[in-house]
Amino acid sequence: MAENKVQELSGAERKQIIEVLLPVLNGIPDLPCKINLEVLDEKPPSMCVQQLRGAQKLNVNIVGGFTGLFPFAIWYRTGGRDTTERLEGTRILNDIESFFSDSVNLPDLGGRRICRKIEMTSVPICNNRHEDGTEDYMAIYNLEYQQKSKFE
Repeated sequence: MAENKVQELSGAERKQIIEVLLPVLNGIPDLPCKINLEVLDEKPPSMCVQQLRGAQKLNVNIVGGFTGLFPFAIWYRTGGRDTTERLEGTRILNDIESFFSDSVNLPDLGGRRICRKIEMTSVPICNNRHEDGTEDYMAIYNLEYQQKSKFE
């Protein structure tokens, strides 16, 4: 029987997931640049992953297993000079979701955590336009995993 109470992931759990996720993101073929943690470089191209609020344990079972949800955003800074560059901003963020649609590309979270899926939960949008013409595109993704208890 599962409890329906939603609990936040601990800081240690969030830290472990982002430390595994970042190198996997940087291993995606054909990215225009390295993905940083939390901050974009001033000059394009630049990418970063941002941890979002709402990391939680869902469906906690009686022996301590649960479904974990880890939301994150990926940002891409482009020159924004023309439509081609703008389309590139959205294409790259869509390609990341396509990469993870193949289950062999899902990260090994270690321990008793099994990554079930990574999916985009918002379409890529231009979130910032700067005076110098650069534009920042962003999409939100969810990493869902199964945490097995030591009794499962």
